[in-house]
Amino acid sequence: MGTEPRDSVRCLDAAAGFYASQRLFTQAELLYVESLTLYAAALPDDQGRRDAVRSLAVVYVYEGRLKDAERMFADWREDSKRRVGGETPNEAYALQSLALLAGAQGRDAEARGLYRRSIDLYKKLLSYHPGASDGLAGLAAIAAREKKDAEAEALYEESIAIKTKLLGPSHAYLADGLSNYAAFLRSRRRNAQAVALETRAAALRSAR
Repeated sequence: MGTEPRDSVRCLDAAAGFYASQRLFTQAELLYVESLTLYAAALPDDQGRRDAVRSLAVVYVYEGRLKDAERMFADWREDSKRRVGGETPNEAYALQSLALLAGAQGRDAEARGLYRRSIDLYKKLLSYHPGASDGLAGLAAIAAREKKDAEAEALYEESIAIKTKLLGPSHAYLADGLSNYAAFLRSRRRNAQAVALETRAAALRSAR
């Protein structure tokens, strides 16, 4: 086959990733689409194609194209299941991504089920994993939307506790979870508690 197609798609993927990191999503989308066209023609079984599918799905999320993102994540999930089986970290990640998209489109019951399956799979495969924490945060957001405040608070705290246990109290990855919990507390007029979490999140981000 030669190396030219592989070299070309690697360059396209790298450039697309750079544009996405700069939040230039239109440019990133065009390059990922071009890359996937080349993969389909010359390298249909390459791991890079699956990575590009997932990356394009993330770009669609940022562009607000949730149905397109959902379609791409579903495609990536099915391809991963065919190649490495259904009980893998990839499957847990895909379930969580689909849960996020379902929730963003108002399908909370579906999202809840997907989050729970994702969390169960993470725990089965890896005992605990930061991804399980993200799933708990997703369930917390659903509970908050449904005005189940005690449940939401318990889930946010469990999510943060898992990340703290796995990564330590000073890891920057904690910042988003703290900010989400703070936003929930602010929405319930618990401003003093929210400020404490926001201050901690800001300190973690500044230390990156």
